[in-house]
Amino acid sequence: MARYSRYEDIPNKQNQNNRRVKTSTIYPPIERHAEDTYVQTTVGDTLHGLANQYYNSVNYYWIIAEANDNVDKTTQQITPGTQLRIPSQLRKIIKDLSELNNINT
Repeated sequence: MARYSRYEDIPNKQNQNNRRVKTSTIYPPIERHAEDTYVQTTVGDTLHGLANQYYNSVNYYWIIAEANDNVDKTTQQITPGTQLRIPSQLRKIIKDLSELNNINT
């Protein structure tokens, strides 16, 4: 799996001193859909691993974290046996994120 930095997806802006700074990310609400997948986690599962498995990219780990209130968003580790919802509407979620944060995709 490719090494991922959670900072690479955060947009930059220039402050009043013309220095580049990272902006805060606003995450969109993630609605439930009939097409969502539900999984029971096992030993060794991580948000990055599940994102890579279901979305082919570790970059979308935050979607799974935001969709599940039972996930500790400060760590990649997930307690084995935890049921998680894997949202199915990836394109819509990415579009909503872009619009909320004025990101050009």
